[in-house]
Amino acid sequence: MRSLVWLLFLFALAVGAALFLADNTGLVTIFWPPYRLDVSANFAALALLVSFLVLHALLRGLSLLLGMPERARLWRRRHQERVQQQGLLDAMAHWTAGRYLRGRKAAENVVEQTQSLMRNEQALPQSIRTVALAHLLAAECAHALQDRPRRDEHAQAALDAVAGELAGAGDSVKRGAVRMRDAQEVRDGVQLRMARWAYEDRDAQAALRRVDELPQGVARRLAALRLRLRVTRMAGKPLAALETLRLLSKHRAFSDTATQVIVRGLVTEVLRDAHDQAQLLQAWESLEPAERDLPEAALQAGERMLALSNQGRAGGSGEGDEDGDIAQVLRWLEPVWEQLVRPILPLAATASMSASSVVQGAAAASALRLRLVRLLERGFERVPPDAAWLGRIETAQMASPGDPLLQYLAGVTCMHLSLWGKAQQLLKQSLMQLKDEGLRRRAWTSLARLAEQREDAPAALEAWRRAALG
Repeated sequence: MRSLVWLLFLFALAVGAALFLADNTGLVTIFWPPYRLDVSANFAALALLVSFLVLHALLRGLSLLLGMPERARLWRRRHQERVQQQGLLDAMAHWTAGRYLRGRKAAENVVEQTQSLMRNEQALPQSIRTVALAHLLAAECAHALQDRPRRDEHAQAALDAVAGELAGAGDSVKRGAVRMRDAQEVRDGVQLRMARWAYEDRDAQAALRRVDELPQGVARRLAALRLRLRVTRMAGKPLAALETLRLLSKHRAFSDTATQVIVRGLVTEVLRDAHDQAQLLQAWESLEPAERDLPEAALQAGERMLALSNQGRAGGSGEGDEDGDIAQVLRWLEPVWEQLVRPILPLAATASMSASSVVQGAAAASALRLRLVRLLERGFERVPPDAAWLGRIETAQMASPGDPLLQYLAGVTCMHLSLWGKAQQLLKQSLMQLKDEGLRRRAWTSLARLAEQREDAPAALEAWRRAALG
């Protein structure tokens, strides 16, 4: 298309020249006393055109000649930039390929070359950031080689280089703002990597300090939040880890299933770390409503409260608060009671689940129900159940008459309420299907005590023997 346009232009130029120059009889007279020169108008026009072209060529050549030093300087700069980029690419390629010694050497060569140019006042606009990134790559390779002194040396050198860039970025408003932003990004990256190195070194305190030193804007980024979650868990700060996980869940950083698993673990750790009843109540209040509704949370809180109450009784303190502790445990268990006494997995829920998922879910639900029964039994041993709890247990047991756990719990409840006959009946029924050895032993122990109470020595002896055998 371009050639066709040029061909049409040449045809038009030829036609125009033929029309205006063929019959042109004009003369151009040049007077230079005592001389006179007459030339045709066509020749004069051609001479002017040729003179213009020659003058343009001379000026163009002179411009090229005078601009050679500048072009040479630009060529050297581009060559230096290509060398730096090639060095960085080599260092990154070696690092990703696992050739850490070569990668560190390539990065250190880039640092030396760039610093040499800076000393000769031939630095590129991005030279300082190039030095910082080369130091960072060298530090990454040193970290992979477990060379911590050299890693820290390169990391600090990268921060120092970026600090110099930030200090000198105010030479112009626009250019200074761009350089400031780019330098801050490099600095943030170096700080994040230093925090990650401390975490990988399993140095919890150093990692926590590095994470806390991150600027506020950087600390809200997804990568920083993920790192903070790992660091706080490693440092044994489950409450801080839980707060971080809440932020991550808002960004949907994990799947819903993974989030629930992590939340359960952290909530359990938060409640387990309480050292007295006041701390336990404070930890419970720090949980969000959705977290308190988790069965694991209520069970862990109840178990921890009973353990702390036992410690208080063993130490001779806190006996006056025992009823209040048990009442608090029962209040925590009320919201999760209905969740745990339902069938382990409804048919509608198993329709879209694999066989292994169904088995795992059933096992987890059974373990939670077992913990609930044990916790209620321990609570009823200290404070007899009230009418509300008796009604809940009887309703659940009648709704699932073949459930051995509910039969056992109902039997224990009746025993603590002095309903001996019903307690004996339910405990015997539960023994037919109970699989947990601890509950079976406790059921036989309860039957032995009931037999002793009604002075049935043979039955008591047999029950004690079965309890010993488990």
